[in-house]
Amino acid sequence: MDVAVLKEHISSRLPFGPAGVFAACGTGEFHALGIDEVGTVVAAAVEVVAGRVPVVAGAGGPLGHATSATRAAEVAGVDGLGFSFS
Repeated sequence: MDVAVLKEHISSRLPFGPAGVFAACGTGEFHALGIDEVGTVVAAAVEVVAGRVPVVAGAGGPLGHATSATRAAEVAGVDGLGFSFS
């Protein structure tokens, strides 16, 4: 994973005034990313946003994965969670 590219992607969109950043969620990323990757993505988003807008992290899939993603998001300092269970 190229974290520098991810940070640049997030940073370059902030001037357009998003209401928030949704990290490791949306179109099913929480199913495709390992827990370490979820933590990396979410921490990068929190760092880049630096409190300018809320960061919402995804948590979903099997209960164990969702629980681990929630813990990773908490450690990263997100503002909220988006859940989807299958």
